[in-house]
Amino acid sequence: MWSMEPWQIWVIVGLLLAVGEVLGAAFVALALGLACLLGALLASMGVEFKLQLLGVAIAAVILIPLAIGAYRRRQQSGGNRAAAMVGEQHYKLRTRVVEHNGRIGVRIDGTFYPLAAQENEQPWQVGSEVEVLGFEGITARARPCLP
Repeated sequence: MWSMEPWQIWVIVGLLLAVGEVLGAAFVALALGLACLLGALLASMGVEFKLQLLGVAIAAVILIPLAIGAYRRRQQSGGNRAAAMVGEQHYKLRTRVVEHNGRIGVRIDGTFYPLAAQENEQPWQVGSEVEVLGFEGITARARPCLP
């Protein structure tokens, strides 16, 4: 029967979380993945499982706020100027609704942002034109453009 060492399990969990970051977890999954790599290191040194968990928890408590801060700085920096300017006076961003990996959203400077559900209106239609009003985390708030 095939069995795995504890450090291998930590590495796999860490890699899965890092891959999960691609789905838009605002660097949190990446921070957890890095914390799991600490668990792998501790396991490879023969540290008992309770201390491995403690090490991962402490690393997560340190890394998650750092990751969220890095994500916020990236959102506010010139790395995505159009997204950063949305909501500023006299700045309107018009774009089209797209589908990406089964999710409905918009692309701004090549970055996909899921769209928030509309209140009391029809669902978003792929290809329709919208005006982006702002963001809540990575979710875009928009309204349909008038024809």
